[in-house]
This record gives sequence, structure tokens and C-alpha cells, in this order.
Amino acid sequence: MTNQRANPQLAVKLRLTAAVLGCSSHKELCARFRAVNPATHCAVDRLNKWLQGRAMPRSVGLYDDWAKLLRTSRSAGWIATCSVEAFVAELATLFDADPARLLATEREVTARFAQSRSKFGYMLGAYACYSLAWSPYDRGMIIRATLEVSGEAGGGLEVRYLEQVLGGAICFTGELHGVGRTMGGLLIERATQAQAYLHLFTPGPPAGALCGLLAGATYVGQDPQPAAGRILLVRVPDGAPCEAGNRYLAPDRGAVAADLQALGITGIDLAAADSVVLAFLTEPQGAARDLRVPSEMQEQLGAIFDAAVRTPSPPPALALPEGVPGGA
Repeated sequence: MTNQRANPQLAVKLRLTAAVLGCSSHKELCARFRAVNPATHCAVDRLNKWLQGRAMPRSVGLYDDWAKLLRTSRSAGWIATCSVEAFVAELATLFDADPARLLATEREVTARFAQSRSKFGYMLGAYACYSLAWSPYDRGMIIRATLEVSGEAGGGLEVRYLEQVLGGAICFTGELHGVGRTMGGLLIERATQAQAYLHLFTPGPPAGALCGLLAGATYVGQDPQPAAGRILLVRVPDGAPCEAGNRYLAPDRGAVAADLQALGITGIDLAAADSVVLAFLTEPQGAARDLRVPSEMQEQLGAIFDAAVRTPSPPPALALPEGVPGGA
């Protein structure tokens, strides 16, 4: 197994195993492997790499332990090489489970495992972004963009910032790193090497909203000019068509509320949220002062949008066959 290239199917099969066993963390899944073999090759640091697709198990014994853990008659080699579809079918038979439910639970495990890896794991997901346009041609318009927080790298969070400008998509990528109560990082648009710097308050869970500053240069106009402005990020539900909604919005009452509603954000007063967002974006415009964002603004916006973030409790473990560690 030492020379095999990393296979993303391995991570999916491990998460499916965690789903049927009701494991809520890497440590708990490793404990299940140790229960069948105290000398198992499954350790937390190795499991992290397997789940991230960065490595494959170096010992075939891991698959022997896996077969014992599931109490399957399938061989270790079968577990190592079977397709995800075949693995789901086997688990469905062993645990008398619905394949669709297994796959849904695996997605929940993915989210829980990602959160357990990082102190900022609760921030993973997509955010609708609102800022004022810098271009002289669109002065006063609101740019509705998307920020995706996809994972952890180098102690920071990997992010993609996407805007729709002049009929085309612009994508900046980079990392955000925490500095006290704030986090920031340089984002780069790879095709042109354009740069932007994003600095935000670090929110507490569940990260319903983040606010701060975005700085860079105008890229719609005759000459690029340094520019900066406030930006607000609002957490959107999983699966919401956030990127498809990237566009310019008129700074009219109700425009932001309508966008939030289209994204499936519920549980808050949309009209009140609309007013607060517009006030946050437009307050400093024309003022002869710096663009500082007071901490009270993060607290106010967080209090509004945190209510829209639902944190599902871990799903119960599926019924375990007799003799499986953790079962009857």
C-alpha cells in the first residue's frame, strides 16, 4: 500500500464508516479501530491525512482491522479497492440501512469532521458578501459576491472570493489568518495577479455574519486606483445558490432583504436586517475619516444573523450488528 497514490474514495468510505458507527470526531473513529486491534495502523494524525486525500494507509493491516470493525465477510482487499457505491451497498446490508440515508449522514460527518480539525472549523461554508462598488461607473451600487471558506491550511482558512463583473466571473483565492479578535489575508486573482486584502472580525460560533474591510484596486475603469470599503459576509444555508446570485444590487430598501430571502435565510426579521446592512455599508461614505469598523457593529450584525444559522445535532448511530464495538 505504500506506493499507492491518494484516493478520494478512501476518505468517503472512512466517513461512511463513521456514519454507521455514530462517530462525531476523528479521535472517536480511531478508538473504534483500536477496539478491534490495539496495535492498529489507524491513528489520529494518519487519519487526518487519509481524510484530506493527502496519503494512503501504509499497512494492509488497516483494511483487515476495518473488515473486523464492520464484521463483514468481505476481504481487506475488497474494502481497499471497491467503489463507493459497492461499499454503500455492503453497509446497507450489514446495518439494515437505507443507502440514501447513509449518504446523507456521511455528508453530516464530513461537516463535523471538518469542524473538529480547526478552531475556526465552525466558519466553514459559503457567505453572501455585500460591499459598495468602487468603480466610478457603478458608484453607489452594491456588489453582491460570494466567499467560500473551504478548509484549513497552514494554520489559516482557505477562501475563495467571487464577483460577477462586466458579465464575467472574477475569483480571488488565499488564506485568512487570525490575529487577536480579527483575521485577514491577501487574496490573489491568478489570471491577472490582481490583489485584494480582506480583514474581518473573528466571529464566535455559529458565525452568522462577519464584517470588516476589503481593500484593493478598481478594475472597472480607465485607470486602476487604490480603493477600500466596508464589507459584510452573511452565512448562507448549505446548498443555497449563492454564487449564482452574484450581481450588482441597487441600494434600495428591500433589495438586500429579497436577496437574503432568495438564499433561504429564515428565522430573522429580514426588513430589520436590510436596514442594518444598508446603514453599515453607506455610513462612512463621504465622511472625512478612516474606514474603521467598530466592534459594536460586529456584535450587532452577529446578533441578527446568528439566529439564521442552524447547527444540527450529530445524528444518532445506526443500529450496530451484535458484536461490533459500541454495539450490543
